[in-house]
Amino acid sequence: MVGRKIYRALRNNLNIQDQWSVYMILFCIFVFYICTRMWMWFQYGMAGFGYDTGIYRYIVTGYFLNSGNIPFGFSAYSNWLMILGTDVDVILLHCYIAIACAIFYAIYRMGHVYFGRIYHGIFIVFLFAVSITQYEFFWWYYYRQFLSLLFIIIAFLFIHYRSYFLIPVLVAIGIIHPLSLIPLGLSLIIYMFIATRDMRRYIFISGLISVIVLCISNWQELMMYAQDFFHYHGVAKNFVVAGYQEFTGQFIGWKDWLQYSVWYIPFAIMGIWKYFKKQPLLFIFSCVSIGLIMVQIVFYRRFFVFLDMVVIMYAGAFLADICLTVMYMKYKYIIYILIIVYSIIGIGYITYTLANKKPLLSRIEISKIQSVSSLVSDSDFVLSIDSMYAPWLRGFSDKKIIAPGLFEYNKWNREEWQIFWFSSDIDMKIEMLRMYDVSPLYIYTGDSLFNLGPYGNFVRPFLIRVDL
Repeated sequence: MVGRKIYRALRNNLNIQDQWSVYMILFCIFVFYICTRMWMWFQYGMAGFGYDTGIYRYIVTGYFLNSGNIPFGFSAYSNWLMILGTDVDVILLHCYIAIACAIFYAIYRMGHVYFGRIYHGIFIVFLFAVSITQYEFFWWYYYRQFLSLLFIIIAFLFIHYRSYFLIPVLVAIGIIHPLSLIPLGLSLIIYMFIATRDMRRYIFISGLISVIVLCISNWQELMMYAQDFFHYHGVAKNFVVAGYQEFTGQFIGWKDWLQYSVWYIPFAIMGIWKYFKKQPLLFIFSCVSIGLIMVQIVFYRRFFVFLDMVVIMYAGAFLADICLTVMYMKYKYIIYILIIVYSIIGIGYITYTLANKKPLLSRIEISKIQSVSSLVSDSDFVLSIDSMYAPWLRGFSDKKIIAPGLFEYNKWNREEWQIFWFSSDIDMKIEMLRMYDVSPLYIYTGDSLFNLGPYGNFVRPFLIRVDL
């Protein structure tokens, strides 16, 4: 063990004391990283997470209990945990945090091995910890793609080492979140044209076997995606016109990303200039991500997290090189002070963001939604007056939810929902509700002032019962 530590220290041009100092810095960054990710949960519990929290609670419980549904690939992950006796809340919180920790370490390792020194890993993982884009992605609770992000980073590591363990990793990405495989798959295909002969052979074999295994193991979900993809030509705006707003990815746009990352993009550009020939796959991956965002492919907004990751890699590598270059210069402390100031700006930016961040729903609102379960029978339907409430209702009330542009029970298009929301003709609204052919039907109003006059009886101030 001592010999291994000495070897690693020499390989990184560090003495043992300096290496332990680096590990202390890494540990401090990790503590800051976890505190930022857990901040909203410490304040608000599960209400402190984002939009998809309720959906994943429904998936973890619903698909495990109902074997008749086409299983989302995510259930291949959650079902095994449930079979092993893992509690739903443990899967939703503790496992999610464990994935975040694994991503932190994987990013550090990727930065280290791709750019050559331990300093590169330190700077890269610091930028990752203070990135608002990465934080927002975690906060919105895009669990499937968050898990896929971990596997994508691991895939890059296996590609670097030319390990055929890449095959099960690619299969895992394709099962858990198939759309996340698109930018990586396209990048590998493009990379084959400039890679060495041995690398082309390695990528071809790994990719071919992965595709075959994936088609065999997850063909039902892939067919479901393919049908929608070709019907709407794979473009998010076609889904939006059809009333499926969520197919944009419901994440940040160009303006947000540029605002969040403007303070490290210049260093990333210089990093790309320096390392393009050494790490072309990373550059290709960033270009493919930009291209998919520009054409607005399905869930295109989610690809900002991949673009941001690569930008962080190049920016962190270049900043590390600055430190290594000035290490033995006379005026090195001026550069160190500037880097410390730069780091404080990054820490201050994300701290300010956290201090001003509010949850989508309050603890009281979550409590109301949870109480719906005891007020409504399992056979009844609940209509959510606002799509914001819908995922939470589905996950925390465990009822059949009708919501604008969401889930399988919705029968109205956007125009019909507009009529239901804003028309003063209550009789017309009642006729529209009869389209669902269920009685009674419950309407969750939340904090809105929606009512149906004499046709609706308030079970609670937030819940209307309509007998049709």
